[in-house]
Amino acid sequence: MSLLASGLLWLGLASAPAGPADAYVSQVERYRRGDPEGALRGLLQLDDVELQRGAERTRGWVERGQGGSFSVEAALMLHTEAALLARRGSSMVRFEAELAQAQAWGELLERHPERIDFARRWRLALGSQLMGWRDVRARRLFEEGLRLSPRDPALHLAVGETAEAQAAFLEERQLERQRQAQLGEAESHYRQALAGDPVLEEARLHLGRVLMESGRAGEAQALLQGLTATSRSSGVLYLAQLFLGRIHQDAGRLDEAARSYRQAVALDPRSQAANLALGQALEALGLADEAAEAWRRAASGSERNAPDAWWYYAFGESHRSGALLELLRVEAAR
Repeated sequence: MSLLASGLLWLGLASAPAGPADAYVSQVERYRRGDPEGALRGLLQLDDVELQRGAERTRGWVERGQGGSFSVEAALMLHTEAALLARRGSSMVRFEAELAQAQAWGELLERHPERIDFARRWRLALGSQLMGWRDVRARRLFEEGLRLSPRDPALHLAVGETAEAQAAFLEERQLERQRQAQLGEAESHYRQALAGDPVLEEARLHLGRVLMESGRAGEAQALLQGLTATSRSSGVLYLAQLFLGRIHQDAGRLDEAARSYRQAVALDPRSQAANLALGQALEALGLADEAAEAWRRAASGSERNAPDAWWYYAFGESHRSGALLELLRVEAAR
């Protein structure tokens, strides 16, 4: 008996016909044993036909209860990582193929109540990564996660962020009715996120901005001012002051706007967004020299290493996707 056949026997899959699934199963097992790089190399050496046949046959065995100790979680994460690797390499055909396989394994995982939490967190992690690429499937992943866990604060936050981003897209195209509908959806999800986790600062911050964009400046101001009094996160405080400055500026309260923008700049001296806004407010107040200095700081901020928090605000929680995926990777290799 070959070593591969022996390995398949140990996995409980030796009763299945030999063929394309052999190489496929060995890569999943390689991933589960803690060699993700080697598993990815092996998986990406399979052509599209070998990939599809191997995955489909293996899923068939698992569905019939013949999977033995085969790890569905490892298969899910292996395909997820392969999809992201292909996407970063601009190999879109392979990206779609790997993503389809990951989704198929995710759906299989959801049939088992004890594994739903892993599937939910996988949808949040992958959706967050796709949101960073402006992929419309991010929202679908988040909504499917809510189907598994209807009260999950992180998923409500994520759906709200996609709706808020869509509202900004519609504003650029002057589609006001549709924009207001998306803002309404975002507000609903942020409130549900806060119902599940009242101290979730990101939800409060986003809700404040959505209220501002919906024309409810008074509600937005009260919420954001409360956030500035309690938050210890410099990123949250920076954005809250930036939004408060916008509320004051829109209302013609230029002194208060400049004060809020200065507080944002104090939190991030080389920020572009806050310095640009401060410069506009100072210019309107007739303080040309101070405005010019703020704009010089904004220009120097283009050379900074860390991004301005406003730059990635529209990408939601995508900056956390790496940490979320790493946790799942570790669990799948147990």
